[in-house]
Amino acid sequence: MLWIVSSLTFFCANTLTLSEENLAIQRAQQLRGILPTALAFGVIEPENRGEPLKNLDNDEPLSSSTIPFVLYVPHASSEPLYPDACFRALRQLWDGREDRYKLEESDFITRYNGFLNGLIKERLSLVGGWLQVNTERFGDHSEVQALMRAFREHAEEIKGSNVLCGARCSSCGLLCLEMRRHEGDHDCKTSHQCPQPCEFLEQHSDIDVNHPPACQLP
Repeated sequence: MLWIVSSLTFFCANTLTLSEENLAIQRAQQLRGILPTALAFGVIEPENRGEPLKNLDNDEPLSSSTIPFVLYVPHASSEPLYPDACFRALRQLWDGREDRYKLEESDFITRYNGFLNGLIKERLSLVGGWLQVNTERFGDHSEVQALMRAFREHAEEIKGSNVLCGARCSSCGLLCLEMRRHEGDHDCKTSHQCPQPCEFLEQHSDIDVNHPPACQLP
């Protein structure tokens, strides 16, 4: 009799394990399908009013990005994303770019990359937390581990791509603001004319000394 009870207990335990196994596989596959979109947009469905990332067990929304932005991630949307366009929009989020001529170029690039890196870290932390919340009940299941590897691979690609080139501009002495490993000439994204006030006011006539013209030399 004891043997029968033990056998039934073993059978039930394995049935429950199999149920959890199937759920773990389904959950990991579901998350892996959403992962590119989550990384690119920070939401589940960007076209549906930006539906936030959620706990799939209770439908509770998780935290969201402080500001909306799009990262280039392949297969993230039914509408194709383009790396140059995504990086250009990301680059324009930094207000400090207006102070370029007040800084040394090396300091300017360091600060700019620091801003971009902060956005990337925020998005990766958001998505990583979302994955953790939705897989922690399954422990070290092989499908969950494969999902986490895919996340890490995406993360490394995103971190490596969203960095300013920093090489010398092809037209001036400023540094290139294209994305790393870009094609074509290096471009500082300026007019190549000095925007600082002219220091040689004696060479100008009929000017307001309180509002001198821009230098505009190369």
